[in-house]
Amino acid sequence: MKICIRFFFVLFFLFSIPLHAQIEGSWYADLSVQGMKIPLVFHFENAPENQWTGKMDSPNQRAFGILIDEVTFRNDSLKLKVKSLGLSFSGLKNGQQIKGTFNQGAFSTELKLNREEKEVKEESQLKRPQEPKAPFPYQEEEVQFLNERDSIVLAGTLTYPKNKTNFPVVILISGSGAQDRNSEILGHKPFLVTADYLTRNGIGVLRFDDRGTGASEGDFSSSTSLDFMEDVRAAVQFVKNKENLKSSKVGLYGHSEGGMIAPLLADTYPKAVDFLVLLAPPAVAISELMLKQQELVSLASGIEAEEIELNAKINKEAYALINAYDENETSSLKNELRKYFNGVIEVYPEITENMSMGKPQYIKAMVSAYSNPWMVYFLRFKPEMHLKNLKLPILALYGEKDVQVSAPENAKKMKSLILKKNLKNEVITFPKMNHLFQTSETGNIAEYAEIEETISPKVLLKVKDWIKSLP
Repeated sequence: MKICIRFFFVLFFLFSIPLHAQIEGSWYADLSVQGMKIPLVFHFENAPENQWTGKMDSPNQRAFGILIDEVTFRNDSLKLKVKSLGLSFSGLKNGQQIKGTFNQGAFSTELKLNREEKEVKEESQLKRPQEPKAPFPYQEEEVQFLNERDSIVLAGTLTYPKNKTNFPVVILISGSGAQDRNSEILGHKPFLVTADYLTRNGIGVLRFDDRGTGASEGDFSSSTSLDFMEDVRAAVQFVKNKENLKSSKVGLYGHSEGGMIAPLLADTYPKAVDFLVLLAPPAVAISELMLKQQELVSLASGIEAEEIELNAKINKEAYALINAYDENETSSLKNELRKYFNGVIEVYPEITENMSMGKPQYIKAMVSAYSNPWMVYFLRFKPEMHLKNLKLPILALYGEKDVQVSAPENAKKMKSLILKKNLKNEVITFPKMNHLFQTSETGNIAEYAEIEETISPKVLLKVKDWIKSLP
């Protein structure tokens, strides 16, 4: 689930930039903010008279094509400005890397830029003891399948037991942000670990790159959860049409937003799948969930209570506006949001001062974020509308220390919606588990990278045992 936008919303869109005798093309960096690492991608083009233009992406925050207003590259020195976000960067090239300083208002940090994404990842040298290594004692196939509705080809990896038939198969569905087939985050590959464990225990697994990611076609930036559901449906059809899997029961395994997409598919296409495994699935209305997420993440990050309260007030009213908006009205949602945030600045002028942004830049950033197609669909989504209709077996798991999908509210709601529908249904909250189902001290996002465990063996064992207990 994506981290919510605070008043320094732009911190989640921070940027950096690389050089290399020529800087044309794409560059990669990881920005550290409040203990989190935010992947960034920068795209540069050379214009006439050695002028440069650029755009930046923050894939995990679903921000793509943000204009870099000023790109200056002289004598191995790079300077950048993104006026809409109040950001600047200045760095110096040294071989294949650029070291520089990123600034936004009072916030300043060192930033390293690399030509190849792997250079950023390899630098950390984090220990990941659960990550499996080949050769594997099961069959592994690189596969492709077609989403006929959108005419895009998706690519993934199918693993299944050797010399066996009639085994169950699960399709893994990632959470928010553009994810590869391993759902890689902060050096962890939870879907790789999960697929390996389940397949070693007699369960087939299909995991695939999100659209527009890895080897999959499509445009991720303009897509919504509904579009991602159609990608999963294409995966289901592929599995059911595969000759050696035609007798297999097919289930969905969704994490976070994936735990929202799985019930949506099961409700939209009844009898498409046989069971659901949901990890940290939203059960309360998404707008309610996001407010709680903001509160918990802010508290864990040491944000003062007064700011948390003000953030909640402003975001709650913005969410209400989005939920109440009638798409048939003549005025656009962007116009309504523009009026709303203009009113916010009139009442709280200190917001732009604290962010070192002008009023137009603040309003532009807020309107862009809240009118994004994915965000609008997401904030208007009510999981109950789909969960309440399902009668197939469902296993829903939560982490006690999850600050992104709070267990108390969502587990309680989930129990009220599904426990009486099927005798196999279970809702379990694991003690000491965070959003990634790592054994955690605090649940704080800053711990994700520090914890060596990718996903708790207790969780994997429960998932395996539950799937294999199904008739």
